[in-house]
Order: sequence, then structure tokens, then C-alpha cells
Amino acid sequence: MKHYCIQQTDLHHWDDISKLIADSIPNAVISSLGVKCGHIYYKKIVRNKYSCCFIALDEQDKIVGVIIGTVNCHEAKIMSPKNKLKLLISANIRLFSPAFLKWVLKGIVYKLVKGNEKIPDFYNSELIAIAVDSGFKGTSLAYD
Repeated sequence: MKHYCIQQTDLHHWDDISKLIADSIPNAVISSLGVKCGHIYYKKIVRNKYSCCFIALDEQDKIVGVIIGTVNCHEAKIMSPKNKLKLLISANIRLFSPAFLKWVLKGIVYKLVKGNEKIPDFYNSELIAIAVDSGFKGTSLAYD
């Protein structure tokens, strides 16, 4: 039976976490913007006091699983202008990809259809990402 170590993230894990999520969820908008963009985005969310991130490491300390969640997703996703600029710079040319432009257009259409509905002011939780390395799927990693 394989043994895994479950722990919170360290600073040096964020590129690997972002790559694992991008590989596991390739159709996610943040994945299409690149590993560096994901690194900034996920790290910002987890820095919020209502958020957490746990990783699973194999015997060689390779990240084989990750789960990121937050209790107050609205507050966790608010970014300073400085962080928004970092995201834009890290995404660079990918901002003009067909997949990203389609996502933006869907958001605009949704906003036009829904209008300015009042968003309830209460805490809500969100599972931001859960990903498992393709080589470890089916190995009961989540049960360990």
C-alpha cells in the first residue's frame, strides 16, 4: 500500500499546485491562462483567513493531490489592483485565446440578461479546486 503525506502548502508548492490543477481541469478559465496565472490566483485565495489548501505528497514528495476551499468566496476572490495587474501580466497573450474570449462574452451576456440582481450578503463556501495527478487516479488517495 502506498503512503501519502497530507499537509498544508509551503511557498515553493504553488507552481506545482497550479500545474496539477491545470492538467486535471484543462477547461477551467484560470487553467487556460497559464501556470503562473494560476499560481497567483490560487495563492491569493488561500491567503484569505477563511480559505485553506491541503496537498497530498507521495513518497518522493511529489504533489499528487490538492484541495482548495473557502468559506467566504466573495472576500477571498477580491483582488487589489496590484494583484490584478500581476494576473494580467502572467496571462499575457492567452487573454486573446478563443476559449477565454468565449468565457468573457458569456459573462457579458449573463450580466445583460440577469441585470444588477442584488447578491445576498452572507458567507458562502466554495470548493475552488480538487485535483489528483492522473497517475494516482483510482489509487484511493482520497481515502487515505
